[in-house]
Amino acid sequence: MDAPDAERQIRAIAACPTDLSPGDTAARAFQKIGKACLEQIIANAELLRTRDSMRALHQTRVGLRRLRAALILFRPLAQDADLEAISVETRWLAQALDTARDLDIFIRDTFYVAHAACPDQDACARLGARLLAARADAYAKVRRTVRSHRFRTLMSGTEAWLDAGAWVHGGQVVTLRQPSATHFAAMQLDRLRARVLKTGRHMASLDAEDLHKLRIRAKKLRYAAEFFTPLFGGRHAGRQRRLLSSVTDIQDYLGQLNDITVAEQMAFDLVWGQPLDIAIAARQIIAERQGEIRPSVKAAKKAFDRLKAAGRFWR
Repeated sequence: MDAPDAERQIRAIAACPTDLSPGDTAARAFQKIGKACLEQIIANAELLRTRDSMRALHQTRVGLRRLRAALILFRPLAQDADLEAISVETRWLAQALDTARDLDIFIRDTFYVAHAACPDQDACARLGARLLAARADAYAKVRRTVRSHRFRTLMSGTEAWLDAGAWVHGGQVVTLRQPSATHFAAMQLDRLRARVLKTGRHMASLDAEDLHKLRIRAKKLRYAAEFFTPLFGGRHAGRQRRLLSSVTDIQDYLGQLNDITVAEQMAFDLVWGQPLDIAIAARQIIAERQGEIRPSVKAAKKAFDRLKAAGRFWR
């Protein structure tokens, strides 16, 4: 189950810094950020039209998560009927891509790591074959999705809405669009940081649901900080680096817990109705990852402490 050489050569498109300027209004910042997210999604989706690529899929999903984060972040100034429709469609797209990505992570971080120690190598090999078959089916769905009229309509419709949607010219929240992007960014970053600090203050005693909530809030803070960093130039550059580093680590370490949970569910689904030896092999492989849970929470706690000490680069 080695990764093919072709995958190593894929040049997936990562997110680029947004070209925000301190002179931008909040509305203009939203347009720039939204279009940058769309560009990342479309460029990587084009790769996925003709090949199965873990890297391109990952970057498509990153662009989509960034777009969804921006829709929530700028909701106070962009509320109209089209926003709700776009939110529904981006949720559909995320769900259409999730299974392939979850299988990629299962194969790379769980099966590859643990299969050599599996006592029953024959059963483990048959489990691996089921994983590869499921992954092939999932990528076929990804190809159908990015080739679909629904996907093209979402991309073109969202770009048109960013440029000239109802939110741009009228409505009750028009005054919210006029303040500078810098002022809007500072308010939003204050709010998001406070939510992360509140949720994570007793991390050691949080259950799985609250740890998941903390991961999502950390991710939103990270994306907002990445979006808005250009507005503040080199001021407090050390704080910028420390905040982004710490919040990224929180997201990554808690993401490992989520990956284990997803792997457990996927293993259960894959072995349902299969011979007992395959189910036993799956259980043994999943068990290898259980030891990661406590160290991941401990590492996330250290990253959280660094976040508290990092300060606010926007103030």
